[in-house]
Amino acid sequence: MEKSAFILNDNGNLNQAIINYENNEISIRMFDVNYELLGYMNLFIQKNNRILLSEIYCYDKYRGSNIASIISELADYLLKDYRDYVIRGRYYPSQMSSDILSYPRSKEELDLRARNFYNKNGYKILSRDEFLKNKEEYSFINDEYDFTYNGGKTNTIVYKVIKDKDYNFYEQDGLIYYNNSKSVNR
Repeated sequence: MEKSAFILNDNGNLNQAIINYENNEISIRMFDVNYELLGYMNLFIQKNNRILLSEIYCYDKYRGSNIASIISELADYLLKDYRDYVIRGRYYPSQMSSDILSYPRSKEELDLRARNFYNKNGYKILSRDEFLKNKEEYSFINDEYDFTYNGGKTNTIVYKVIKDKDYNFYEQDGLIYYNNSKSVNR
């Protein structure tokens, strides 16, 4: 199934998110009015009340417009029926290959940007060492499910537990709109 969401971003540009639901996968792709890809997110709904955040990315030249944050917020809206599920993914703050040559960033800058993004969007960053030392504090995290990536263990994850909240999205006539979209009268 495919849906569309319309977003007026922080720069006043109208963007469209194409949302694909297939089996237990949710794919969100954000495009500008010229249908240029701005960013994307892939999620996989799994057993044991888990959702794998496979990737979330905004192309460097579009950063600063809250593209990735809006995509993340749209995902929260789409997952609102999965209350108390844990969204988790590997913490991997590197650039995608298509951005490396045009917009090179140091590892320190990428780490700072990633930490700021995840914190702003309600995620926590957790090392496996911290988890193993304080398992009782992270009773909702499971070493087997949450620190396994491609058959091996990952050292650091991002996670958040889905909770009820106010969403900046609404649906009308089968389409989803961001609350600041001026394209539709509510």
